[in-house]
Amino acid sequence: MRKVLTILLTAFWVLLSVTVSAIPADPTPKQIRQKDGTTITIVLYGDEYYHYTTTTDGYLITEVDGIYQYASVDSEGRISALGVNAKNPSLRTSVDNSVLAKASRGVPQQIFNKMQSQRRAENAVESRFTLDKMKNEGGLSRASAKQERVLVLLAQYTDVQFKTANVRQEFDDMMNQEGYSKNGATGSARDYYLDNSYGMYDPQMDVMGPYTLPHDMAYYGGNDDARVRDMIIDVCRAADSDVDFSEYASDGYITRLFVYYAGYNEAEGGPADSVWPHRWSVHSTPSFDGVKLYDYACSSELKGASGTRMASIGTFCHEYAHCLGLMDYYNTTYGTGTVNLGTLSLMNSGNYNNNSATPPELSAYDKSYLGWLELEPLPVTGSVEMKPLHELNGRGAYYINTSVDGEFFVFENRDMTYKWNKYINHNSPENGLLVYHVDRSNNYIAEAGTNAKQLWESNNLNSYAHECFKVVRAEKVSDVSLHLWFYPGRNNHTTLTSSNNTEFRAWSGDHTGYILENITAADKNITFDVFTADAELSVMVYDTKGSPVSGATVTLIDANIAKTMSNSIIAVGESTRALSGYYSYITNNNGKAVVETPTGDYRLIIGKAGVGTYSNDITVYPGATTRSFTIGNPNVGANITLYNYANNPTLAFNSGVDKSYLYGIQFDYDDIKVTEDGKRILASVMAPKNGTVKVAIKKNSEKAIVKDFSVDNSGVVNLTGEEVVLSKGDKVIVGVNNFSAWLDEDGNPDYGYNLISRDGETWQAQKYSGYGNIAWDISVGFADYRDSATSMSISNKTYNLGVGEVEQLAYNFSPAGSIGDPVWKSSDESVAVVDAGGIVRVVGAGQTIITATLDGKAATGSVTVNAVAEVEMSEPQLTNINGIWMANISWAPKQNRSNWVLYYKSNIDKTYTRKDFAGNVTNYTISNLIEGAEYEVHLSSKHNYLANEIWGTQSAQFVVEGELIEPESVEISGYKEVIGVDETLQLTAKTMPEGTYDREVIWSISPSNLASIDAHGLLTALNGGEVTVTATSVIKKVSGSIKLTIKNAVADIVVEPYQNDAIITWSGKHGSWKVDFKGNGVQKSATVDEPTFHIDCLKPNSSYTATITPIVDGQLVTDRAQTVQVKTTANMNSYASITAKGSYSTSDIIPLRVADIQGTLESVTWYIDGKQVAPPTAKLSAGRHKIEAVVKTMLNSEKLIKFVIVTQ
Repeated sequence: MRKVLTILLTAFWVLLSVTVSAIPADPTPKQIRQKDGTTITIVLYGDEYYHYTTTTDGYLITEVDGIYQYASVDSEGRISALGVNAKNPSLRTSVDNSVLAKASRGVPQQIFNKMQSQRRAENAVESRFTLDKMKNEGGLSRASAKQERVLVLLAQYTDVQFKTANVRQEFDDMMNQEGYSKNGATGSARDYYLDNSYGMYDPQMDVMGPYTLPHDMAYYGGNDDARVRDMIIDVCRAADSDVDFSEYASDGYITRLFVYYAGYNEAEGGPADSVWPHRWSVHSTPSFDGVKLYDYACSSELKGASGTRMASIGTFCHEYAHCLGLMDYYNTTYGTGTVNLGTLSLMNSGNYNNNSATPPELSAYDKSYLGWLELEPLPVTGSVEMKPLHELNGRGAYYINTSVDGEFFVFENRDMTYKWNKYINHNSPENGLLVYHVDRSNNYIAEAGTNAKQLWESNNLNSYAHECFKVVRAEKVSDVSLHLWFYPGRNNHTTLTSSNNTEFRAWSGDHTGYILENITAADKNITFDVFTADAELSVMVYDTKGSPVSGATVTLIDANIAKTMSNSIIAVGESTRALSGYYSYITNNNGKAVVETPTGDYRLIIGKAGVGTYSNDITVYPGATTRSFTIGNPNVGANITLYNYANNPTLAFNSGVDKSYLYGIQFDYDDIKVTEDGKRILASVMAPKNGTVKVAIKKNSEKAIVKDFSVDNSGVVNLTGEEVVLSKGDKVIVGVNNFSAWLDEDGNPDYGYNLISRDGETWQAQKYSGYGNIAWDISVGFADYRDSATSMSISNKTYNLGVGEVEQLAYNFSPAGSIGDPVWKSSDESVAVVDAGGIVRVVGAGQTIITATLDGKAATGSVTVNAVAEVEMSEPQLTNINGIWMANISWAPKQNRSNWVLYYKSNIDKTYTRKDFAGNVTNYTISNLIEGAEYEVHLSSKHNYLANEIWGTQSAQFVVEGELIEPESVEISGYKEVIGVDETLQLTAKTMPEGTYDREVIWSISPSNLASIDAHGLLTALNGGEVTVTATSVIKKVSGSIKLTIKNAVADIVVEPYQNDAIITWSGKHGSWKVDFKGNGVQKSATVDEPTFHIDCLKPNSSYTATITPIVDGQLVTDRAQTVQVKTTANMNSYASITAKGSYSTSDIIPLRVADIQGTLESVTWYIDGKQVAPPTAKLSAGRHKIEAVVKTMLNSEKLIKFVIVTQ
């Protein structure tokens, strides 16, 4: 695989730069505030090549002088305004409706494709000049170093400047800061690439600027970015004096350049003259610092189409991935017939996840392409365990090749709880197996007129039905439900083969030959069994009426294993390979199961509870084969019983003559020998040699023939005069006396057959001799022997039913007790449909007549079905009470309904709110509406007898008055920069600007072991350190953060030892501490209210210990106590003095002490301004203060020392 990829990628890297790579339009509808103050919700389509805008219901619009107007498009793709300002659907007038007849519904696909092709061709022609020159000068090289510098330039126009304060620092943080979290970000751009490369690729983004361009925004971005390359050249010229461009070049060309331009971008709804984010090349190749400008990418400063929220990393990561060599995975022509990877991929629309703040993890293929992951060949047999993709260390994802060089499949385990994957539209599971089909081969694609390899080179790889990078989906649904793509996924898809999933085949149609079974997700890991197959057996299973049997278990058991088994039936419903040599599948709705297996001899067992079983020994040959089998179908009410013969329960049916029971066996058309004239005739059966036997023969639904026949000496009963001629599809059941019928199939009546059941429900045919299972195709089953109906009548009735409602129609057969297969018909299937059992379901408004025929004869009577509205909902009534908007929703039942379901959401909400009502409730008030928001309301009735079914949906839309103010930031107040352990703070958060709808926040704190915070912003300090507190808005996920320092109860201890005393100080936020001081005969305890402690009368040159314990709520907190060592100094001078500064501030604690004492100090008494104090004293007021100390030693009885200090 690595060899294959290396060959492909080397050629590709040289060619990839001939095309523009751009992000697709943000698909999210956006509310735009226009120049005249009105708002409109728009939807964007396309990319850098060609794009357009529509209303939410698809009408083409274009911006004219800051206001959107309805528009039309001509065959050349030119979009023209129609002169009428566009409005949201709910606000349109008759004037709007009249002009809509002239407006286009989007841009027709053929015109869109034409414009895309033209502009791609123009770009390719322009780029070849540069590419050729680069080839002549040594070509391009792909960056693969662990560390790499990327130049990020900030450019603003003469008329549009940066709105972000301290813009260079803000963008530097977003590019490089570890753990970047502003605006709900998951990390910085550097974090993203470090994480995805497993630390192998470390880009350092050097942010420079901002630089002012010489022209306005329209000069560069107008007319579909006509001069966007000039913008890149101009900003490089402006930065030339600050930047050494040679540091960002490879082989003489600048290839690592990203430009952020001021304002918005067109892809997210910005002005028509704004630039669309893209990656391109500069064809004029100007030089800076001896290197030539070539490759670049760019995007905008701001997110969305309004407000001042700074861009997030999503678009940068997408465009920079292009610079590394990745292609776009979306349909760049925006045509139909392809599957969108959507939010799953950075190179699709995943760059918009979480408002572009959390792009998804790169796929295993992407990481392999970039050299960060080595794909391993999938084992051909054995058990495989796969760790999540983000936990791999260079290997652990797999691939399998096809027979075509360059076409292969890639397997990865994607963990949806991983931080970069949390905002993928996955909806479960938490992790799962993803399989990608990659085609970079020379496969010719007729629709594209080229091969797959060239589609990669032109960045059109997923623009045709032959998609060159796609997911092998467990369920064939769009990216809206991409959670159903995973194995095993929500619906437990535990098996993957080329038979049960056609997407797991090469584009040639060849099967991969690989079978994955027992796919399981547990503890973040994926496990499965894998083996290879060289044969494919398609098994078609039918019941006795020729109808396909779905849900039947089809099992192949290796012949060597089968020989050791009894003839018991395998458990019906078993669908996995429990042991090697067992291959089991479930039939689909068409009665088909495709079993991929190695060639060889097997025992085939087919069964479904309540229907029947089949068992046979078969040989499976190489290649693909199809075989059909029939199993019985019991009918309730038939004259069927069980008879215990030779300790084996056997099937019996009433002969209809003397009420005796004959033991019957049923045969298919294919089971009977072909005569010389090409007919299949049942001419004889086998019986015990006892003279005369009673034989019953029943063909299809005809009345059984019951007659006595003689048995010859060989045990053969010749059915002379009663031979049964079979036509294709016919079935016949034969019974003989009280024994199972024996069939003379080929003139060699060696064995007869018994019907054997182990459970009384499932059956198999077994040779009477007991030698094992039958050796040729025979269908075992039950049949209904009641007479066929000759006529049918329907109860005349009229039903008034709501859309989706069902009703079982009443009908009778004649004669009484007979059976039949009527054919039902609805006169208008757009109103109601009816199934084979006479169950009618309403599908649309109107009236229809239900009739039936029996064997081509019309039944008497008919049913009229009226599809009626079940409820009528009035227009929502909006009111404003004390500044709070409310909408009253009322409805009037039209049918006898008493249960209701109401759904509503705004264009801000991600999900619907559901309200259920019972009884006679007919109104509901929605409160706390968002000003300026658009709402949709849906009301349905819910039937009592079908609790999970809802019918007759009524819908309405309304817009709340006022301005819809988007949140841009969150401000946190009520905090202090430093707090102590166990201290609490009540924080408050406010989303800005004022009046924004997104007012509620979610609090979080990191690291969580240092402090906690509740839902109301109450913070409790737990341990010392620095914490970051973040408040994130609930809807738009904008956020604000603060940093706090938590001081431990005892920290930063400083010991100042002297000859006869010591001063200990520390930091802490508690109100009091207990100090225990001991050593050399001294033991003293004291409680202090300030974080300082002074002790005297110590011995010189002696050691002591001090333990400081905080007191919280009157209790000692011993687990936070700190102990320090104290050692006094040696003897000093023979006289004493006061040690203090001459000047202190009023906030200082005065550390009073004496020094230079000869002899042993007995005591010191302190006085300040004549008042005795205990050192260290409290803080002093401003002014002069007299300090006195009466010192008593063993050598000198007492000595008075005086000192004057000044506090300011």
